Amino acid sequence: MKYLFFVAAVFLLGGCGYKPVGTYTQKEIGQKVYVRSTINPQDVVNSMIVKDNINNLIISRFGANLVDDKSQAQTVMNISLDNITFSQIQYDEQGFTSVYRINVSVKITYNKEDKTRTVRVADFYDFVVQGDSIVSDIKRQEVVKSAVDRALQEVQSKIAIESFRQ
Repeated sequence: MKYLFFVAAVFLLGGCGYKPVGTYTQKEIGQKVYVRSTINPQDVVNSMIVKDNINNLIISRFGANLVDDKSQAQTVMNISLDNITFSQIQYDEQGFTSVYRINVSVKITYNKEDKTRTVRVADFYDFVVQGDSIVSDIKRQEVVKSAVDRALQEVQSKIAIESFRQ
């Protein structure tokens, strides 16, 4: 019975032309990727966090290799941290901020052959501040990394969608 179910599932999914999102992303991006990061002078550390996260994404989810020479790349990606905003969303009994929300926006422009495409992703992350409602630099870097991780989860599907546009 399990064998029959497996064969039927393979037939239905294979017969209808189903392909995972990763297939379209790999086809769009290629095997060799050069990544250039636009560093924001006011936010150098967080710009580097975005570059590290996109490098990890390219290797682990796209199955591509990073190259150091732009001329060897099939795709050149330009990434930038567009926007970071903090907002207060909850206060304690004394009126101090106890919960913040960070919103991040990342812009990815990639060139492959003669095409230039832009993908924007954004997400948020809520975090609690203990005590004096001041966000330390270390805490800020941690929450930016978490928010960027969440935002970059959308990149693969957005690039796959871009692959269908002429």
